[in-house]
Amino acid sequence: GLEPFRKIRDAVGDQMEIMVEGHGLWTLPAAKKIAHALEEFEPYWLEDLMRADDIDALAELRASTRTPILVSEFLTTRYEYKPVLEKKAADIIMIDPTWAGGITESKKIATMAETYKRPVAFHDCTGPFTLMAGLHLAINATNAVYQETVRAYLRITYPDMVTEGITVENGHILAPTAPGI
Repeated sequence: GLEPFRKIRDAVGDQMEIMVEGHGLWTLPAAKKIAHALEEFEPYWLEDLMRADDIDALAELRASTRTPILVSEFLTTRYEYKPVLEKKAADIIMIDPTWAGGITESKKIATMAETYKRPVAFHDCTGPFTLMAGLHLAINATNAVYQETVRAYLRITYPDMVTEGITVENGHILAPTAPGI
């Protein structure tokens, strides 16, 4: 399982960030093993190796690795994010504006993360509305580091769903210029 990471690092060194998505599928022992095995490749983050329903287990994972832990597109409202921040169970907070309670609630979560000195990233795999909302939030949040997206969605799926497309230049999504979302 480490071979793809080795190939990326051999091909481009540290010129490309590697972010690992765990989809919340792993137990704590497995997540620790995965995190430890990936450390040599210096991933930017390990995303949702475990579901965020056991904050103490997340904190234990966080303490067991030097790789930043990202938590969690699965959480909803600031009330679910707060214990993650209080227990220092994550280095980076992932927010899905649709699942987390909309734009206002997502902004509150980003601001709360900022008070804990944690950066935020915005999730996208739920449609162009979520992506546009995340982009607007990322532009506004002083602690935003990434807006996640899927290239295939930008090229194939989303253009059929919206009138105003997303522009990507040199790996960066440009700020939308049309009014509204």
